Amino acid sequence: MILGLFSPGSKQSEKKQKNKAVAQSEPCFSIADSVTIGKETYAVRFEHSRNRNASARLRDGAITISIPSRWPKSERERVARNLLSRSIKSIELGKWNPEQEKRVSFHDGQHLTAMGQEFDISMKEGKRFRAKTKMNRIEISFADHPKKDEKISSLVRREITKAIDSHLKKRVHELNEQHFQAPIRKIAIRDSISRWGSCSRDSSISLNFRLLFMPDEILDYVIIHELAHTRYRGHGPRFWALVERAIPNHKERRAWLKKNGWRYPEKGAVKAPEQETQETLIEFLHEPDETDSY
Repeated sequence: MILGLFSPGSKQSEKKQKNKAVAQSEPCFSIADSVTIGKETYAVRFEHSRNRNASARLRDGAITISIPSRWPKSERERVARNLLSRSIKSIELGKWNPEQEKRVSFHDGQHLTAMGQEFDISMKEGKRFRAKTKMNRIEISFADHPKKDEKISSLVRREITKAIDSHLKKRVHELNEQHFQAPIRKIAIRDSISRWGSCSRDSSISLNFRLLFMPDEILDYVIIHELAHTRYRGHGPRFWALVERAIPNHKERRAWLKKNGWRYPEKGAVKAPEQETQETLIEFLHEPDETDSY
């Protein structure tokens, strides 16, 4: 799906290389290679991949459309045109926010709350990059480097992830036991700019780092969404029935995530909907009918 993503390890790296090779070796569609929307011109890029689903993203000022290489050529081109049309409309309506392209960044003196645990970030220049956590204080030492901000961000994410890891895994297993009783191979946290979460075919669950700073109701929604993919890979009626059984107001939570998710953790809290949108940072997803379930 996608709220669905990531399958870590060497096999994932190998898979990415294969996907990239496929994308480079396949011919592009006979569709415009750029579009002008208002005063802005966006490059249009088409990729063929080994993935099961087709998707459209706004990335680095370009509309990137990825289509499974195993689909028939006529279907690939039809879906590509459809996704491009919807992408253009989304940009025109202001639904694709440039903030969504940014990875999480941190600064000295920042105060954060992740899954109820508070952190204060302290940064100072030193001879090398290193991080340590004392109580709730994350101390970062950094050196001059062209990718200084990226390295600092990576260190802070690592420290927060280490502190939260057991708490998050406990929550995933609790929800799984309550609603699915599915075998879970692995649980990972990723700083993704494309998806809120994922469930691989071997039932490895990955969750977006930003979710740690959101209201519990939203984190639970994404977890439930991904756990439901252990039963049904697609987003058909049976999949959504499982999600609704666990979270009756999942549509409200999905809409909240779509509207507010990109704010976190930089721009503060927004109240989540009360109980009574899986929206991924990827605006559009096209997938085959739900036939692949387990």
